[in-house]
Parts: sequence; C-alpha cells; structure tokens
Amino acid sequence: MSRSRRKRSSASRRNAVRRNGASLLGYRIFLILLFCLIGLSIAVSAVVRKSSPVEISLKVNRLSFKVSDQRISRLFNSINAKSIALAQFDRVTFDRGRLQITEETDGAGEPTGWREVKRTDSTAIQITAKHSFASVVLDSVTLNSLNIPPGTGTTLSWSEDEPASLKISLDNPAKGEIAAQKIVQLSCTGCLLEGLVASPDSPSMFLRVTSEGERGQIISFQGRKDSTIIALDLEPNTKLKEQNIAVQEKLDLTRREEDRLVSSVMEGKIRFEGLDKEIELGEGTLVKLDDLNNTVIRTLAVDNGISVTLNGEAGELLTGVEGNMQDRLPSFLEWAYTRQKWILVVQASILIATSCLSVLKWLKIFPKEA
Repeated sequence: MSRSRRKRSSASRRNAVRRNGASLLGYRIFLILLFCLIGLSIAVSAVVRKSSPVEISLKVNRLSFKVSDQRISRLFNSINAKSIALAQFDRVTFDRGRLQITEETDGAGEPTGWREVKRTDSTAIQITAKHSFASVVLDSVTLNSLNIPPGTGTTLSWSEDEPASLKISLDNPAKGEIAAQKIVQLSCTGCLLEGLVASPDSPSMFLRVTSEGERGQIISFQGRKDSTIIALDLEPNTKLKEQNIAVQEKLDLTRREEDRLVSSVMEGKIRFEGLDKEIELGEGTLVKLDDLNNTVIRTLAVDNGISVTLNGEAGELLTGVEGNMQDRLPSFLEWAYTRQKWILVVQASILIATSCLSVLKWLKIFPKEA
C-alpha cells in the first residue's frame, strides 16, 4: 500500500472517530436534557396544587356564604322555635284581632296589667320600627317561610351563652311568615303601632294579640332595604331540613374581634375524595376556602354550635394559624399517584433507565487511534 493511500485511510478513520464521538456527545446531551426534563416535571408536579373534590365536616360558631340557589329559602321553612326575634325589620303585620298592651312586669319578669287597646279601624295590626335598633320577639311560634333574594350574603351565628340559638343575618331585605296560636304574645322595643288612638310613650312594651275565630295567627314581616336579622331560639339538636344548597365562590369561617380576624372553627375534618388524605381541624384553626365549584351544603344542624357538611371542589384551601397558613390541596404528583399509579411507575422506570444508560455512556472508554 502506498504512503498516500495509508494517509487517506488514516484520515478516514480519524474522521469516522470524530463523527462517532460527535454523535455520542449529542446522544449524551440528549439524555441529560431528557433526564433534567423528567426530573423537572416531577419536581413541578410535586409543588403545583390541583383543584380537588373535598368533603368538609365542621362545627363552627359562625358561617358566612353567598347563594343564588332558591332552595336556601326552604332551609328555614317550618322551624318550630321557643321564640323568634326580628331586628333590622321594616314592618311586622298581624291578622285583625283583639290587641292588648302593657309595660308592666311582675317579680318574675312576666308581663302583667294587660289593658285593651283602642284602634282607629279593624284592619290588620301593623308594627313598624322607630329606629334601626328596634326589635320584636315572638314566643312559641313557627317560622313558616323565609324568602331570601338571590345573591344575598348569609351569615349564621351561634353563641355558647344560648346553645340552642341560631342568628340569621342577611344583607338584603328578606320577608317571611310566622305561624302562631290563636293567642300570641310578643315584646317590642323601639316600635310604633299603627292605627292606635293613643300611642304609648314607653320604648319597650308587651303585646298580646288574639285572632278572630278559632284559627291561629299568620304573621308576616319585611326586612329593611339593606338587611334583615332573625334570631331563633330552638329545641336542642335542631336539624334544618333542606339539603344540597349550592354555595357561590367561597365560605367565610372567621369572625372579627378587636379589629382582627379570628377563626370560628370549633372542630372539623377535611377529606379529599379519592385520596388517602384527611385533615383534622382543631379549635381556632384558620381555614380559607375559596374558588368553590359545584359546592353544596349537605346538612346543617344546630346543637352546641353549627354543624355543617359540605361537598364540592375547592380551588384554594389553606389551614393553619395567622401568618402561617399552609396549602392543603393535593399536588399533581399526589393526584397522579392515587388516581393513575401506572403512569407514575412508567415515568419512574424511564427516569431510572435513562439515568443508568447515561452514566454507562459517560464511563465507556473508546479506543484510541492506532
């Protein structure tokens, strides 16, 4: 073989080695990038949270929400109460009947000294509010209906001083009907009785209304333009009847004390549907529940607190203490592992295989040029 042919052959081998080396380098870079991409995707999926279906069981002393679901009205229908207090009302109207009034009470605080009230006509008896602090309290009655306008902000409150009580605060003028026996007794503060010959001067008074005939009373009321407040003194462990009431946007589980927000949670539990993940909530735990979707109130009961069960999908769920709230929604990695374990297994297998192959390629010794 001539010298020129040997030189050409040697050059060809060198070029082939260079091409193979470049190809192997490109393959190594590809494997490294693939490895980094898979690792990055797993890291991101372990951090990014996923909107998830949840079941939430809570006992609280305050609960606020907004609804446009017409079934919210049925939640407060046909509720027997020891007493019903109305505040922020515009008017309360009774059927026509006999009216008695007194400002006197005996040693036990029971009204006494009833006197007949003369009226200018025999039409329905109507009570209006003199000022915004006026209130009417009716004894031994039934809340027949409460019509709440769509989009009304609704707040339910409970006090340990009155363990069977429920206060309903609405930011719209609700109206409703209350059923009573033939004789109904009530107290009135800051009220004005229309159609009286002589209006009493006392800011507080007791009224007793006896309906005509043998039938009971149907009492209607109308809230103010900007609000309505109703307080129910209930029998222990009263469960409100309607279920599956859709809740909009968010649920507020806080109350304001001395210009700061305080948790209203007494106890509770959060369970994620399809995940082996459950969160216990202790008394005073702050809970932020926003971006609700298809969320409904399943049950609502009053007994030493307000017990509520909700089901739906939350876009944001934080729990903890002020200044240290933790995101409790599951990550995409948790969701993928629970719902589709085979996908995670395949991803892990690919990652391990490519990593091992990459290391072996890096350690491989190529023959040097002869």
